[in-house]
Amino acid sequence: MEFNFDKIIDRSRWYAKKYIKMNDTFGRDDIIPLWIADMDFESPKCVQEELHRISDFDAYGYFCEPAEYRDSIIDWYKTEYGWTLEREWINFVPGLIHALAHAVYALTKEGDKILVQKPVYNSFFDLPLANGRQIVDAPLTEIEEPVEKGAAHYRMNLELLEKVLCENEAGGAPVKLMILCNPQNPIGVNWTREELTGLAKCCHAHDVTVISDESFCDLQLWGNRHIPFATVCPEAAQICVTFATPTKTFNLSGLVTSFAIISNPELRERYFHFLDINEFNYPVFFSMMPSIAAFRKGKPWLEALLKYIEGNVEYFEKMCEDFTDENGIPYILPQRPQNSYLVWTDCRHLLCRLTGKSRGELEAKDQDVLVDYFVNRVGIGLKNGLAYGPQCVGFMRTNLAVSRSVLKTIKFLEP
Repeated sequence: MEFNFDKIIDRSRWYAKKYIKMNDTFGRDDIIPLWIADMDFESPKCVQEELHRISDFDAYGYFCEPAEYRDSIIDWYKTEYGWTLEREWINFVPGLIHALAHAVYALTKEGDKILVQKPVYNSFFDLPLANGRQIVDAPLTEIEEPVEKGAAHYRMNLELLEKVLCENEAGGAPVKLMILCNPQNPIGVNWTREELTGLAKCCHAHDVTVISDESFCDLQLWGNRHIPFATVCPEAAQICVTFATPTKTFNLSGLVTSFAIISNPELRERYFHFLDINEFNYPVFFSMMPSIAAFRKGKPWLEALLKYIEGNVEYFEKMCEDFTDENGIPYILPQRPQNSYLVWTDCRHLLCRLTGKSRGELEAKDQDVLVDYFVNRVGIGLKNGLAYGPQCVGFMRTNLAVSRSVLKTIKFLEP
């Protein structure tokens, strides 16, 4: 079966956020948008066909979740991860950010503390803060020494995690909830079984519920494997709310279809009751059947997609290898992702050259210089690394889910 990921899709005609919001974000709308985490590829034909089929219905009134919806999720997780799910463990949620907001309200109260591990997707801390919760950080540890291409550039600091939880308990305001990114966005790391198990045992001991956002779990590159957090040990299953979605996997973000998985009956009752009483879990007509089609028929498309993304990453790596200073040192070091189409891009050497500063002298305000270089000299819009934490000066997140011909138009200019 052939899939054409080289085909150019003009998404600007259909109100794509990455185009509509480009001028507000970058001050111009004539650059290549490589910032928002969705794809410019055609969605799978099986999804398109299902949307065409249901659009031919003549009435769009209230409807119920098809039984096949949960069946397709159960079969996918059994095949892909060896995880046997029960139907009652699963509940539809209207997008992962909505689900996160609902979980914050259902599982915490105003003033409660929520733990994150920066650098991490900014909604994990922006959303709770905006809703009156406090954020506690147990930062990831960057591996400074060179690592093999494709190996993790960050690791969890479990000792720090334990220390942070103990200190907050001793202060009389313990952490109530942790939001885990698994796999990690923006750094593209798959956490090891040892890391996830250590985190689970630590949080279980301190009575901390863990939300595990696993939205990029299916996008595994170069033979890497995702480990669902809830499966690593009994403690993890007791404290875990898993959020997942076919939208990242099959380019369906506009359809707003996601789901929660909870095996612990008490925790499930707390969260699912909140969803049910507020009708936050009411299924979306135009998302249910396409989700089923993606899980049932989309695997060949996904396999081809992953190969194409690997090629894009390799092409981007070569671009950066060829962009060097007078001593042959690359200005940009893309950290090869273990998953997804997002590349955590280390531009600290470039920023040092642009500002005339050493790495140790770089400040948050210098990030504007880096953004300006990419926008106004190279003509691309990247996601500002500072969005994910204050330690991310000199980093950008690059979305490579575009036609390779688009990447070939990009030329880095001497700083």
